[in-house]
Amino acid sequence: MSLFSKVIQKLYKLAYHLQLVSNFFYEKKVRGAYVAVWFNDHILLIQNSYKKYKTLPCGGVKRSEGIAQAAARELWEEVGILSSPEMLELVSVMIRYEEHKEDTVYIFELFLNDKPKIEIDNREVVWASFVDKNTALAENLAPAVNVYLAERI
Repeated sequence: MSLFSKVIQKLYKLAYHLQLVSNFFYEKKVRGAYVAVWFNDHILLIQNSYKKYKTLPCGGVKRSEGIAQAAARELWEEVGILSSPEMLELVSVMIRYEEHKEDTVYIFELFLNDKPKIEIDNREVVWASFVDKNTALAENLAPAVNVYLAERI
């Protein structure tokens, strides 16, 4: 890994912790779009450089975009999988109170017949892999992802 990538990882971690502090002092309400990518009973999990748990490709919804658009954008940005918003099916909406904020979580599913090539930046996302659904439940998962998988399986 390059020195530049290590520096970017540290900056992501710093930004994440500053966001947590900001969330503590201000009542934050955010929206997050997650994509559960399935291939042969395996689900795509990722590891962000600044969090201790695994999650699905996900991120915040910008004011200028729809939720499915945000999900498709995050899927592309985080793992290099191109999908149109129409290919994603909304399967779960939940409100979570974590990290000192109210987060409305939208989980979409995408079922693939062919295993895609996964491309990560090794800065924000440092690991990504398809994991058997039962093995995935045993992982340290983001709380919303854990709820989704437990209900799904």
